[in-house]
Amino acid sequence: MDLHYLADAPEDLDISSIFDNWTQVVPTPSPVDIPPSKVVHNFQQDLESLWWILFWVITKRVDHRPSQLYGETIFSHSMESTRARRYALTKRLNLKSVLKDTLSTFAQGMEGMRRALLLHYKLRDGLAKLNNSCSYTTIHDIFQRFFDLLKDEMDSSWASEPLM
Repeated sequence: MDLHYLADAPEDLDISSIFDNWTQVVPTPSPVDIPPSKVVHNFQQDLESLWWILFWVITKRVDHRPSQLYGETIFSHSMESTRARRYALTKRLNLKSVLKDTLSTFAQGMEGMRRALLLHYKLRDGLAKLNNSCSYTTIHDIFQRFFDLLKDEMDSSWASEPLM
């Protein structure tokens, strides 16, 4: 990290004055201003994040136009959820037809993890087991098996696929 701009900072710089009127700059919201949370964070959401990152990498970061066009419908640089983004997790993926041949290993695994994520979200919520850490064992195992498979295939063509 280039920190050359700090050379001009006075050595006796007092930053405490920055916080003197902090509540005027960033007011503390009242409980009325804070909407109730509809999401209870859980272990599976961490796995889902990995799934979305991997999905983005194999569609948007590879030099393959069909993959990129498919990815553009899902990753739209917007915080607003699009139908394509919602369907990416809730409907069957069609990755095999759009992925570069060197990444075909990912198609079946991504679909399997997608189905498992959806199923486990529904089961856990329906059985009221969000706070039961043991209820996350199977979904973690599914992800572990997929990543083990990828590791075992490191010598295959996907591992040397350049990213953009």
